[in-house]
Amino acid sequence: MEERKSIETVYFIPIILLLAIVPLIVVGKRIEIDGLELLNWRGGSSHIDFFSYYKALAFIIVVYSSFALLFVQRIFGRIKFKASWIYIPLLIYVLMVIISTYFSEYLVVSWRGFMEQFQGVWVLAGYAIAVVLAYNMVSTEHDISIILLSLVFSGIIIFIIGFTQYFGYSILELPFMAKIILPLSEQTTGMILNFRNKINTISATMYNQNFVGSYAALLFPLTLTMYLFQDNRKKSFLVGILSCMMFFILIGSKSRAGYVGTMFMIVIMFIVSGKVLAKNVKKIIPLIASFVVVILLTNHFSNGSVFTEFDRLDPSVEMEVISSRVRFEDIRFDGNNVDIVTENEAFKIRYADEGISFLDDNDQKLTPIVDEMELTFEEKKYEGYRVEFFEGKDYFKVFAYNKEMIYFITDEGLKMYDIGGTLNVSEYPRQFKPLVGREYLFSGRGFIWMDSIPLLQGAIVYGYGPGMYPIAFPQQDYAGKLNMGVARIVVDKPHDMYLQIGIENGILALIALLVLFAGYFFSSLKLYWKAKFLHFREFAGLGIFLGITGYLVAGIFNDQIISVAPIFYILLGAGFSLNEIVRYENNKIEIQKGLDEINHYCSINDGDINDFEIN
Repeated sequence: MEERKSIETVYFIPIILLLAIVPLIVVGKRIEIDGLELLNWRGGSSHIDFFSYYKALAFIIVVYSSFALLFVQRIFGRIKFKASWIYIPLLIYVLMVIISTYFSEYLVVSWRGFMEQFQGVWVLAGYAIAVVLAYNMVSTEHDISIILLSLVFSGIIIFIIGFTQYFGYSILELPFMAKIILPLSEQTTGMILNFRNKINTISATMYNQNFVGSYAALLFPLTLTMYLFQDNRKKSFLVGILSCMMFFILIGSKSRAGYVGTMFMIVIMFIVSGKVLAKNVKKIIPLIASFVVVILLTNHFSNGSVFTEFDRLDPSVEMEVISSRVRFEDIRFDGNNVDIVTENEAFKIRYADEGISFLDDNDQKLTPIVDEMELTFEEKKYEGYRVEFFEGKDYFKVFAYNKEMIYFITDEGLKMYDIGGTLNVSEYPRQFKPLVGREYLFSGRGFIWMDSIPLLQGAIVYGYGPGMYPIAFPQQDYAGKLNMGVARIVVDKPHDMYLQIGIENGILALIALLVLFAGYFFSSLKLYWKAKFLHFREFAGLGIFLGITGYLVAGIFNDQIISVAPIFYILLGAGFSLNEIVRYENNKIEIQKGLDEINHYCSINDGDINDFEIN
């Protein structure tokens, strides 16, 4: 038995690495960009990635070597794979990922993933393998403890990094970190590290604050349930501190997706365990008080921006913002003519040999006000427009309602200066009609979803290929991009995990994963609805269930990313296994209760059990 425990501990090293170390990796790698990827990239033929490339590489090495080791042990009979229905949707998903890769328009991207994401075929298939590994390796409460302790380790480090970032300092930017993070080729160039995307926000090692929100939505419920149901005062106190740390990360991320996922998780928690929680009011009150302090402090030091994010959770506030913005309806190109059409007016640009003129929507020339190389217009209707010229240059800038557009004069007519340094004209993709006019909804997600949902029509069986979303997306929908915020921007993610999976790997792959997720959700809901939460396995199982739920809800607004997804898939596999453990132990308890009733009946009826029935 001791030898078997030792072998199992060795098997757990890859899981420990994936949970405790891989999320923390921040190391620079210069990547050369060409082909279709370059045409759909924001500019530059090379890019240094800090947050995803080496995470993806480490994940691939660890997960595939671990699976190979497990498979070898199975061949020699040292380990048995558990029988389960979950292999079927996972196999379908992997097959569709491979088929989508085969039919991909650009194999370079599908092989390694798009820039800054690096979720190619090896990573996506690896997610399914991670579920299988965790499911087969978790067999005891001790195994769950190893997983939780691994998460605690990385969680504390991420909290420390996030805490320093939020208050204007970042451990990642200390001089000695440059020796670790920067590629050797860049250490003598004087490059300065700056990982603070915005003031008073947390991106930590996750690349983007939105992904920190998904991370917190996944881990916060684990610490919360461990605190609420833990009887040991010392352990409860320590877990309470961890819970406050995870809550700080959640609030500090300012990710409304994370907030929504967490709120939904809390509702499910009270539905499932409300009766038990009602008996723990003395533990709940100090924790809530601590959370209130975290909210007030983070809001104070961010000049009220936390409360602003809370306000924006109200859809009516979003709609009010949308109604206050001028909507761009078209950027129409016709040779040397460009019409900027908004809901209020049309601003028409006409280029000819004698120069450039600007017309109103009735084709009347506008009256310019010249200030050196800058034009504004006397007409009040066009006070939101400004044009800048540059001496000796074949391009000019137009600012419409503070939105910048750069137009080049070419032999083929006027062209928009676009991503990747290309010159293009507008394209008119199919659009999801309910979102037309709501492009700014959810911080521009309305536009992205409006143009992304129709892409599913081309991915019914297999998708465009792993990492191919930015290449499949209609990047020249300039009116839509202006409504989102900026014309010259790369839409490289759909900001929806389910759209991401469906578009890149096909609707069949998405359905397979949805079946897997739904199977776990409803089986967990049924299981923990009846739980009394007297044992570690039950409140650990509830914590994983709530974390998975929070992540899946946040996934409606956030993408699947290498910084967080491995944790999710490992917890999903562990959650399936832990549910089986809880169910098995509950059945043992029920059987024992039945046997005890029989023994009791026999003891008072001289061993006659002919009329005995188990209730």
